[in-house]
Amino acid sequence: MASREKQRIYQSFETVLQAKTRLEKTPPGMKERSQIPKEVIANTEQLLEDVKNWPHEPVCWSAKAKEYQIRRHTSDTTPPNGGQVIKEFLKSNGIDTTPFEPASGGIIIIITHAWTKIN
Repeated sequence: MASREKQRIYQSFETVLQAKTRLEKTPPGMKERSQIPKEVIANTEQLLEDVKNWPHEPVCWSAKAKEYQIRRHTSDTTPPNGGQVIKEFLKSNGIDTTPFEPASGGIIIIITHAWTKIN
């Protein structure tokens, strides 16, 4: 074995006891991320009222962001992550968003044009 590889193994090897001690100090897990800004500029009151009447089927979050006019404080347009913002906003207000997710966790396809066969 090359001396550099021996040195690397010696420095990076961790015993089971050391690993358990490290895990007690810093438990594994994902860092909690939030897409929601400190203040959401939108029709939030209307959104919170309407979500109670939404059917329990998959929702296109980006379309809902445009519908309820989710905005950044620096812009008049809906941000590219508007769907994430609206979803996180609902979660932060205690609304369960799982009934509005696709059953398989898949992608929602919205058909905008119907093609017909021409004879």
